[in-house]
Amino acid sequence: MLIGEKKVGGITVLSLSGRLDAETSGDLAMKFATLIEKKDFKLVLDLAELEYISSAGLRVILEATKKTRLNMGDIYLANVQEYVGKVLDISGLSSFLKICDKVEAAVADADADAKKRK
Repeated sequence: MLIGEKKVGGITVLSLSGRLDAETSGDLAMKFATLIEKKDFKLVLDLAELEYISSAGLRVILEATKKTRLNMGDIYLANVQEYVGKVLDISGLSSFLKICDKVEAAVADADADAKKRK
């Protein structure tokens, strides 16, 4: 799996491509840990190129979401592909996570939520 990173305003956008599974989820967990350590609590995951997600990948996203929410932040998912969306639905996480159609919408939602919390 490849992880791209860019800033859009004050929001960090991580682009995931490939497979997020037991073998690669540690890389994403380390990326989240680094961002959270830097107090970067407003994150968008662009999943346009994510082909597969396992329970290990879901667990990493869920744990990071809980940590960001404890710090008045959140994680938004964007461009969720059909297979990944089905896994989120089956696991029940689609009702817990914030999901947007496009990265721009996720960034706008994250920015608006951050302004409400101030």
